[in-house]
Amino acid sequence: MFRTVVYVSLLICFATSFAQGQTAYVEEVLTHRQDKDEKYADKDKSPVPDEYLTDFGGLNYFEVDSSFKVQATLERLEKPSPHTFNTTKAQKKRTYILYGTVHFTMKGEKSKLTIYYAPISGPLRKKKKMLFLPFRDKTNGISTYGGGRYLEVEDTKGDELTLGFNKAYNPYCAFGGDVGCVVRQRDNLIEVGVMAGEKEFLP
Repeated sequence: MFRTVVYVSLLICFATSFAQGQTAYVEEVLTHRQDKDEKYADKDKSPVPDEYLTDFGGLNYFEVDSSFKVQATLERLEKPSPHTFNTTKAQKKRTYILYGTVHFTMKGEKSKLTIYYAPISGPLRKKKKMLFLPFRDKTNGISTYGGGRYLEVEDTKGDELTLGFNKAYNPYCAFGGDVGCVVRQRDNLIEVGVMAGEKEFLP
């Protein structure tokens, strides 16, 4: 009887801890989105065209889904090297540091993507070493921007990374305007629909 009570108590504690963790994660993502929407409402900082800012109520997002927060194994290059991307503006190039590859499983499908170190990366960059993961998936051109999306990943210095696709975002060129965005490599494809993060911008 005592063992049963202890076992049930442990299950309840585990379930409570898991639920609290899930709630904290959802709140973290929602706060991230709120901060971004506030920034994008500022015409001096926003990639959203001026004609749409008057009625701008925030970007379009998928519901937060913790199954799109996955652990990945990072395989670093022994000697990271510069990599120059073409962009959507023929006359512009962007150089990042080719950092390594990440290996992970999402929705039963294994993926191997190239990841980069971005000296300047993303609309909400913080003072941490951030890695840059451009990717495409099965939602592109349907519910997300056809050119693919980006993800910023904090470098933990170890061989494991957390990929939080609920924070996946559109490049600035998805909003129009004269901006040169990195053209994604063809091999950075996830073979499932990543229904997380930003959807296609629909004014």
